[in-house]
Amino acid sequence: MWFEKLHRHGPLPSRHLYRFSRFFHKSDQKAQERLEHLTRRTKTPHRGRYLSRPEEQRATDRALSNYMVHDITDKAKLALKDAGRFHTYTPVHATGRQWMHDFMLSCFTASIELATLEDPRFAFIFHDEICTALGDTLSFNLEYKDEKGWQQKRLLKPDRAFGIKYPNGTIRRFLIEADRGTEQNKVSEGRKSGIDNLLQYTEFIGEGRYREAMNVKGGVMLIYLMTSPGKLENIKSHLNEMTGGCNYVIFKAVDGFGHVIKPPLPMPELFTTPFERAGKDSFYLNQ
Repeated sequence: MWFEKLHRHGPLPSRHLYRFSRFFHKSDQKAQERLEHLTRRTKTPHRGRYLSRPEEQRATDRALSNYMVHDITDKAKLALKDAGRFHTYTPVHATGRQWMHDFMLSCFTASIELATLEDPRFAFIFHDEICTALGDTLSFNLEYKDEKGWQQKRLLKPDRAFGIKYPNGTIRRFLIEADRGTEQNKVSEGRKSGIDNLLQYTEFIGEGRYREAMNVKGGVMLIYLMTSPGKLENIKSHLNEMTGGCNYVIFKAVDGFGHVIKPPLPMPELFTTPFERAGKDSFYLNQ
């Protein structure tokens, strides 16, 4: 089960893994011992360690006192294949500078799944399940008009996706754009131009292009997951000016993933606390 959660979300702190397996172990100490075995033991049925501890976490603040982060190895993937629990379109397990960006996404989606597991009326839909329905990765050729009004055709590549099935049977899918606040606060600067990104999504979601592109009938929303409240307000204000109020883009600022990362505890409260919207009332994932 741990292998599969890491496979489908990405690297996670030990406390997330303990929460997923709380019905299977007698105590967190026993779970910690099991994690140690899976990380250190080389004499396994697949001839190697099943779990790794990404080196990138050692560059974080007070790394030795933080909750340890784990990821799966190729041996664990073999074990998943043997068990029939390997999934083709799982998120990329990045290394280097991109690792911290993707780690933030892993912690977010895992926290949402943990919250749905607490309430059996809801069901979590994984990134790989959405991609399997597409038969491809999350990448869409999209025509849209840029801020100068010129027609453009570029790839739209959301950072992550997940879905929630609600008690009434409704399914809502969420695309995520993550920003760790390492770029400039100007909307027009950064890893992805904020203005360009907003224009693409107003076309893709606002104009309903997602229905054909993703082959879905239910609703799709965009989450801006950020570490800088100032930049969040900047982008939200710009979106409000562009649209006069937007109900399909929601914003959330999370701590601990800025220039210095401190691996967090699970955050199931994200499921029940408000997300901000531009010119509209707050949105709740559990409603």
